[in-house]
Amino acid sequence: MNDTEALLFDDPLTPTDALKLLYQAEFGCGHLVKDENAARQRFFSELKEAAALPLKSPQDIGGGFARAYLCGLDKNGGEALFRAFIASAKVQTGSLAGFVSRALKLRELAEKGVMPFTAGKFDEFFAQYEKSGYPLLSHSEAYRDARKPHYRVVSARYIRLLPLISAICARLEKGGNIVCALDGRAAAGKSTAAALIADAFSENGAPADVINMDDFFLPPELRTGKRLSERGGNVHYERFREEVLPNLRSGKPFSYRRFDCSKMQLGESKPLNGTRVTIVEGAYSLSDAVSLAPDISAFVTIDAKEQLERLRERDGERLLAFTDKWIPMEEAYIAFQNIEKRADIIIH
Repeated sequence: MNDTEALLFDDPLTPTDALKLLYQAEFGCGHLVKDENAARQRFFSELKEAAALPLKSPQDIGGGFARAYLCGLDKNGGEALFRAFIASAKVQTGSLAGFVSRALKLRELAEKGVMPFTAGKFDEFFAQYEKSGYPLLSHSEAYRDARKPHYRVVSARYIRLLPLISAICARLEKGGNIVCALDGRAAAGKSTAAALIADAFSENGAPADVINMDDFFLPPELRTGKRLSERGGNVHYERFREEVLPNLRSGKPFSYRRFDCSKMQLGESKPLNGTRVTIVEGAYSLSDAVSLAPDISAFVTIDAKEQLERLRERDGERLLAFTDKWIPMEEAYIAFQNIEKRADIIIH
C-alpha cells in the first residue's frame, strides 16, 4: 500500500475529497499560487483561525508531497510553512495521464467496497468532473466540518526542515543578515537541505546564497601528516577565513574560489549575491578552525546503514575512500569538537 492509499483508507472521504487528495499527490501545490501576495494574505488569515487548534502531524500523501498543517503554529512556524509552500509551488510536476491513472485505481478500491462510497457514486461524480475539464476541487462541507483541513501541500522534503526554517525566520526578525551552518555526516543530505532552504529564502526570484565546504577541499601541498591529524584539519580553513568570513554579513556581492577536485587545484570563482540569509553547508563548517560563528546551526545526521547504502549508490568506486578514510576522519572531528551537541537543531 502506498502513502496515498494509506491516507484514503485512514480518512473518511467523499469522491470529491478522494479526488482532491489524488490531484494533490499528482500535481502538488503549484496550481494554488497565482499571486504570492494574495496567497500570503489567505495563509495568515487562516493561520489566525488554526493557531488555537491542537498541533497536527504532517501527512505524507505520496508523489513526493505532504499535507503540513497550520494548526497550533506560532508566527514563525507559520512563516516557515508558508515559505516551504511557495518554494514547493515553483516546481511543476505531474500529468493528466498520471492523475487519471490514480483515479482509476481509486475506482477499483471503491468497487471492492473498501471506500465510504460506491463505484457507482464515483462514476457519477467522475463523469461530470471529466466533462468539466478536471477543474480544481474543494473539500466537501462534510469533510470541512469533520476534519477542519487547515493545511498546505508542500514538498515532503521540507517537513524535517521546518523547525530550522522557523528558527531562521525568528532570527531574521531581529534584523541584519544571518548565516546558517549545516554540518553533519557524509551522505546525510546536507547539500539537498541547503538547496531547499535557499529556495525558501529566495530574494527577487533568486535563491539565497549557498557556500559549499567541498569548495575548500584541502590542496595536496597542505595534506601533511600533521595537518591531517588535526580534528577538523581536513579543510582549507585558512582560505575560508580569508575569502569568505570578511564578506559574509556585508549584504554585498562577493566571490570566492572553488577547489576543482578533478584537477586538484583552484578552479573558477563562485559569485554570491550577498543575500540576507547565507547557508554554509558541509562537513567541518562548524569546526573551530573555520571560525564561522553562525547565527543558526544544524547537525544533519543519518543511520550508519542508510549512509553506506547512499554512498554506494552515489559514489560507487570511491566507496572505500569514504569508509576507510573520510568517514573515520569526520567521526573523529564530530566527537572531538562535540559538533552534534553544539548545533542548535538536529535533522535526521
